[in-house]
Amino acid sequence: MYMFNPSRETNCERQKGREAPKYHGIVTFAPCFQTNFFIINTNTSFVPVPHPRPANCTRIDAAALLAAIMKRVMGGFLVWLLPFAVSCCLIGPDGKKVVSEDMFRTAMLLVGSITSSYCTYLCDPKTRRSGFEMAALWLLINWILDLIVLVPLLVTEHNSLSVDTYFAMVPVWFCRIGLAYVGFVSMCVVAGACAERAAHATKQR
Repeated sequence: MYMFNPSRETNCERQKGREAPKYHGIVTFAPCFQTNFFIINTNTSFVPVPHPRPANCTRIDAAALLAAIMKRVMGGFLVWLLPFAVSCCLIGPDGKKVVSEDMFRTAMLLVGSITSSYCTYLCDPKTRRSGFEMAALWLLINWILDLIVLVPLLVTEHNSLSVDTYFAMVPVWFCRIGLAYVGFVSMCVVAGACAERAAHATKQR
């Protein structure tokens, strides 16, 4: 048995002026023959020796993961914030819309779709699963923010805010607005599926 030294060159390497390959492990030798790279035999067994990852690599991976998560959270927040900001511009001080109801809904769908498409492009899901995870995160963020901000505003348009009026408005909000978010976040799944298909097609070439 021979402990292979990665810094040691073989005779063959010295003759040809090549750098010795960097192998780590335990190699057993029997009667051998010479190859282009090193002298070894047909009965050689190679046992790779794992090397611990440096601590700074772990810190870099954790920082990259945290940055990716925060990027997705900010994307979900923008999908909610921009349509909400535009809707505030289309509602007068008296609480009435300055445009027709149809124009208001069209504007919300247009702004929501553009914002969701752009944020999906920025977050760039690479697989279908990643797209599903991002869509679920965005849907959760938008629903929570609506339940905190939008539903109380809808209640105060007609009644005083109370627990009963709040929970009575939740089904109305879900049918009118909440379900629309499903269409916005579905772009994440489509983008992830397209990226996964493109990567698979590239590997097959």
